[in-house]
Amino acid sequence: MSLPPIELLESVHSFPGPYTFKIILRNEDSIQGIVLEQIQKTLNLGSKPQASSRVSENAKHLSLTVELNLQTAQQVHLVYRSLEQISGVLLLL
Repeated sequence: MSLPPIELLESVHSFPGPYTFKIILRNEDSIQGIVLEQIQKTLNLGSKPQASSRVSENAKHLSLTVELNLQTAQQVHLVYRSLEQISGVLLLL
C-alpha cells in the first residue's frame, strides 16, 4: 500500500486532532478484535479504541470505522503499516 506523504497529511489534517480510519475486512470471526488490538498496541493505548462497524449486504465483508485523536501524522503511518500486515484486512482508507 502506498501511504500518503506526511506533508500531505499535515496539509489536510490538523495535528494533534481527530483522524478517522476506514478499514475494510473479510467478515471473519475475531478479525475486528485483532485489528483493534493492533491499533491499541501500535499507539500504546490504555484500551482498545472504540469503533463502529457495518456488515456488507452479502455478509462477506465488514467495514470498520475508528476515530482517534492523534498527535502526529507519523502516527497515521504507524497504524496503516501495522494494519496492512494483518491477514483479512482488504482495504485501508
